[in-house]
Amino acid sequence: MLNLFPIQFLAPLTYFLLRITLGFLCIRIGFMMMRTEGTSTLRRLLGTIFTGTGTFLVLGLYTQGAALLTLVLSSIGIVKNGTIRELTRTSLILMCVIALSLFVTGSGPFAFDLPI
Repeated sequence: MLNLFPIQFLAPLTYFLLRITLGFLCIRIGFMMMRTEGTSTLRRLLGTIFTGTGTFLVLGLYTQGAALLTLVLSSIGIVKNGTIRELTRTSLILMCVIALSLFVTGSGPFAFDLPI
């Protein structure tokens, strides 16, 4: 099959872009969950966990573990609508897909993890 743009040497950069995007999104969600007034202790704890996993994803530390934790948290947010009020269900599904991709493939280049 012919490839329209045969530049396959840039393919590993997609893992880097997915990792950075998911990491900054998790950090943003975490800060929004912690800063909302009148939040419960559980929501602040979830915000702290989201911020931590986002930081690990941006740095490329323990990427597969952070992606697995993000996958679990965002899938809980899909099932229990209202757990993560900052995002829509479609955004949470997209987060699940990105986290599953990073969990399976690894961190990509520019990370502190060892490549698979």
